[in-house]
Amino acid sequence: MGAAALVGLGWNAWSGRGFVLGQSVFVQTGDEVIEPSEAKARLDRGALFLDARPTDFWKMSHIPGALSLPEDGFDKAFAELEPKLRGTARPATSWPASCARRGSTRRS
Repeated sequence: MGAAALVGLGWNAWSGRGFVLGQSVFVQTGDEVIEPSEAKARLDRGALFLDARPTDFWKMSHIPGALSLPEDGFDKAFAELEPKLRGTARPATSWPASCARRGSTRRS
């Protein structure tokens, strides 16, 4: 089993057709990845956090004050949140669906 894993990882690394193992596949070009300390600093300055995880995950635990805006059911969730979002000048930070330890913000 150990040799098979080693061969598989070797193929992944050197074939040029493998998967990138050092970064999240959810992070896209144009995303800004921030450390937890920066996320906390933004929260302390009043940033609005939009949680893109499924609603059940948000209900279990979320960043204090974060609003649920799940990828699944986005249109319905956005329609409910839009009145709260309009008229606010707070910078928004989204928490990715990957449930990673880092936050991600998309610059528009």
